[in-house]
Amino acid sequence: MGIFALSTLLVAGAGIYIFSKVFPNFQPGNKKVQADLKDMREELAPAATNLVPLDNKDLELLAAEEEEHKVKKGFTTKVKGTLSTIFHEPVALYSYKKYLSTSGKDAVLYVKTARHEYFYWIKNKGTKVVIDNSLIGNLENQEILYGGKKDRMIARINRDEEEFMPVLVQGKEIGSIVKTGPGEKQALSTRAFGYVVDNVLPEERAVFLSLAFYELIMRKVEE
Repeated sequence: MGIFALSTLLVAGAGIYIFSKVFPNFQPGNKKVQADLKDMREELAPAATNLVPLDNKDLELLAAEEEEHKVKKGFTTKVKGTLSTIFHEPVALYSYKKYLSTSGKDAVLYVKTARHEYFYWIKNKGTKVVIDNSLIGNLENQEILYGGKKDRMIARINRDEEEFMPVLVQGKEIGSIVKTGPGEKQALSTRAFGYVVDNVLPEERAVFLSLAFYELIMRKVEE
């Protein structure tokens, strides 16, 4: 085989290899996303045994800044991090993956706490929010969560206030998320929530945290 023919085969082989890496991560379908979610679960499972349960009385202790933040860039962007209390107790782990796309947003986010799992499929038309394998709804404009048979508003983040963003679940104000500016880094002692009401039901807390985790994490992965 001549040198030219050999070099052509090598180039072609490299092209096939790159295509095999890129294509599955280009605007992936449900099967690919489910496979990535399974990988995220398995990757975070060992460290998840050390997570501290986030009970009602502990919600106001969640720190605004991440305890740990790792970024890996290649054909896709991958980010992993740890959310903790202001006392440095780990309460949630997350894994984020941004796919290649010509249409804008296309990413997945998986969050694991001691008791629950939160999964988000982020697209241009909104973000599908799943809690413990149950589809809760679609978050539109990073503000309103619609769901149910009649696609009604389940929850909403009010972004009109200056310092805090109140979060309402079924019309009930559950708490507020502290606002930050673009790229603004907080001290680990800074609390994520301005306040959280005392009489929070388990299902209200789960929906509240689904929006809060999404808000806090996306600030960091989109920097």
